[in-house]
Amino acid sequence: MRAAILPEPGGAERFMIQEVEVPAPRPRDVLIKVQYCGVDGHDLAVRRGIMRRTFKPGIILGHEVSGTVAEVGGLVSTVKPGDRVCNRTSLPCGLCRYCSMGEDTLCLSRSFADGGLAEYVVYPEGSVIPVPDGVDMVDAAVSACAIATPYHALSEVAQVRPEEIVLVTGAGGGLGIHTIQLVHLFGARAIGWTRSESKRAALESVGVDELICGTGDATPVWQQLLDLTMGWGVDVVIDYVGSAAFSDAFRGMAPLGRYVILGEMLGEEIHINPAFIFFKRAKILGSGPHMRSDVYRVLEFVRRGKIKPIIGGVYSLEQISEVHALLDEGAITGRAVVAL
Repeated sequence: MRAAILPEPGGAERFMIQEVEVPAPRPRDVLIKVQYCGVDGHDLAVRRGIMRRTFKPGIILGHEVSGTVAEVGGLVSTVKPGDRVCNRTSLPCGLCRYCSMGEDTLCLSRSFADGGLAEYVVYPEGSVIPVPDGVDMVDAAVSACAIATPYHALSEVAQVRPEEIVLVTGAGGGLGIHTIQLVHLFGARAIGWTRSESKRAALESVGVDELICGTGDATPVWQQLLDLTMGWGVDVVIDYVGSAAFSDAFRGMAPLGRYVILGEMLGEEIHINPAFIFFKRAKILGSGPHMRSDVYRVLEFVRRGKIKPIIGGVYSLEQISEVHALLDEGAITGRAVVAL
């Protein structure tokens, strides 16, 4: 089968398209014939060498897959060959303390569902989700990572309430643009922050209430946040950017605010005086991958038209270096998808 191989960290040009063996499913595994695979910021971080723990020489990236079941192991009972499926982004063990508590996103031996930039991929049965009728397969590919992950952050971690104000950093990216839509499902107000004015039309089309573009050269971003909220600040920050956005976003947060971190694009540290945290009575929270139930829920949102997956382009496997270069430049709005 064809696959996009990353032999070592570096620039977007590092990818190589090679023929590799089709993976064989174990008794509880599912072999998927990949139809679409999303590309996101996690892939960029691994390729750049920021996610050192995740990188392995010769890794096949890609963790947002939709496709058709090609083969199942002898102990698999929930899907069968021919079924349309997508996947969770994490592969929990199902046996450790956290898995037993129902917190499998904290699994001590959890691995990432890489391998999707290939014609076939194997995942454990517990990470494979049937795609309901009425959901397009290109939409299904991005529903778990790009929609279920922010849904989990908003519902379980930030616990967003109606009428609250939510800031979304990296708003024009694949996670951010779907978070804007989800914020409205919670009855809250969405402020987007993106580095590119070119993302404005797309963000307005999904209903962003206010938009901040750029790095605040004229007026600091924290001041813009206070101006947009009558001096109060935002109740929740959903941060996909990390260190580059932290100072402004935290300073623009209201008392009793919840700051939820889901990403770090530069691999740098943040610096804050602890006094600022207790003066605001703030919470700084980390949010990880979605739960299995979150994926079922957002697929139903997509089926009913409550959330519209934003696909920023469909590319061939041979264009994977081009896709990464465009994402490096912030030139793709929404989620880029590779068709296999």
